[in-house]
This record gives sequence, structure tokens and C-alpha cells, in this order.
Amino acid sequence: MDILRSVFGRRSIVRNLRRSRAREFREWLALRPDQHAVPMGWVSKHGCVHRAGSPWFEIPVVRHSGSLRGAALLIGCRSLLLCHSDLDSAALLGRHLSTRPDVISTVIGEHEAVGAFWAHYRTSPLRLRYDEPQQRLSLSRPASLGVGTTGLRPATPADIAEIIAATLEMYVEETGLALRDSDVEAFSQSVRHKVYESRLWVLRDRNADLVFHASIAATHPGIAQLEGVYVAPTLRRRGVATAALRTLCAELLRDRETITLLVNERNEAARTLYRKLGFVFEQRCRAMYIDAMVPASGSWMGSGGGRNGLHPSENQVLVT
Repeated sequence: MDILRSVFGRRSIVRNLRRSRAREFREWLALRPDQHAVPMGWVSKHGCVHRAGSPWFEIPVVRHSGSLRGAALLIGCRSLLLCHSDLDSAALLGRHLSTRPDVISTVIGEHEAVGAFWAHYRTSPLRLRYDEPQQRLSLSRPASLGVGTTGLRPATPADIAEIIAATLEMYVEETGLALRDSDVEAFSQSVRHKVYESRLWVLRDRNADLVFHASIAATHPGIAQLEGVYVAPTLRRRGVATAALRTLCAELLRDRETITLLVNERNEAARTLYRKLGFVFEQRCRAMYIDAMVPASGSWMGSGGGRNGLHPSENQVLVT
């Protein structure tokens, strides 16, 4: 537990969420369900405190004068999702987690909160590998989606190899980053996990070539978050994604109130597509990937390495 002084001059406590506070935390997340689809889905599936047999995670929370003011979902020492936190709480979380030997490799959250977190988490051995503004969009019932497409279906194990290849291609195109072995393993595991849980959808053409796929990053009663929307490069701007997403969104909204997603703020084509489907702006976010440098050698380590130059044994791929 860290006891710190906030900029408000009140005593602030940062410590991991306790089981006795689980109900309060769930209710706090539910105040902004469109922003919290992933953490709500996570705690619904795995609970609020790590237990044997589930992926390793923890939920550090910030309290100002006893009141819950901020939190984060930290999965496998690698991926950090900032839940709705004011700037002071985000800064305190950054300072609290900066004392750990393991480097968080991915941080996602509200734009200004991520900046406050990074300002207090950053130390000299760290640099940003990727840092891009995102927009959170949402689509709610009733939605006039229009005519979709036939042939969209849940992916099967036979689709996995092509989906992984397409996902890696999309990652390189969107980020401009070179692939690392850890990236390939992370995406491969994530794809397999979603296929076996029926959370990934595909569309093939008459020649059985993969032309579209999209996945459900997280789901919770009433809400789902989409991610990984891919269209074959030769078929872009030809209505394939529009028709497929109309069908997929209509299916998801049968038993949910809202669909949410994150889109790169600089990707105007994607933002135009989502506006056409009826998605509306909800929140400006930020995604960053962090690297660590080993002081002894001066070389850069891959995402997820420890500040001491060791890869933490607890690191696991973010799967929800």
C-alpha cells in the first residue's frame, strides 16, 4: 500500500482492490459502461481478485479521503487499462507502479489521464515505442444499420492461421512497428482464444479467400467492445467492411444495448466508416507501447521486459 499526498492536499491511498470492495468497484464501473466494457467483462469472467487457474492480474485503486477516485486493470504485468480516473489519480497510479521492477508494455485510457500516468511512471530507462491518440465511439439501440451481407460467420479453428497472418499485417500497417517474436506470440494466442470462445467473425469470398474479420474484445450484459476490424487490402473502399459490420452490429445489438470500439484518431477512412454506421464520439483516448533499456548494456528490450533486464515469469498475454 502506498500513502501519498495528492495535489488536492488530501491523503491518498493506492492499494490493490480487496474482495470486500468488489461490489463497490463493479458499481463504480457501471456508472460509465461505454468506457468500461473491457474491465467490466474481465471482472465478470475472472472476478475482482486473482484466483488460481485464471490469468494473473491485479486492480490497483486510488482513494481520496476514503472515496474511490481511480483504478486500473493490470494484466500479466504487461497491459494496463486505466479505468475512469481523474488526473491526480492517474498520476498517483503512475508513481505507485513505477516502483515495480517489471515494465508495463501497453497503456490505454482517457487521453489526458494516460499523459498524467506516463509523466509519473516514466524513468530514464524507458521510452515510448508507439504513442497514438484514439477515439472511443459507440452505437446504441435502436440503430438503423441498413442491409448487411450474407456469409458472415463465427470463425472456426480452420480459419486461425489466416486470421493470425492478417492480424499481424494489420498491426504493422497501423503502427509502423517491426514485428517481434513477443508480438507474434501475443496476437496468435489472442486469436486462438477468441476463436475458441466464438468471439471472432469472418467473411470469405467466392474463392474462399479471407476478406474480412472482426472480434469482440470484451462483452458484458448490455455492452460489447469491437476490435481488430480487418478488410483485405484489395477490397478496401468497396463496401465490404460497411456491409459486414452492418450484419455483425445488428447481431450484437439483438441482446445488447451498446457497442463500443476504439479507432485511431488519424485514421479518417475508418472514422468515416463508423460514422456512416451510426457510431458517435464518446471519449478521446490514448494508446502507448513502452520499451525498457537495460542500463548495463545500453540496449533496448522488447515490450514487457523488466527494468532489471529480466522478463518477469508472470507475464501473460492480454486475453479477455
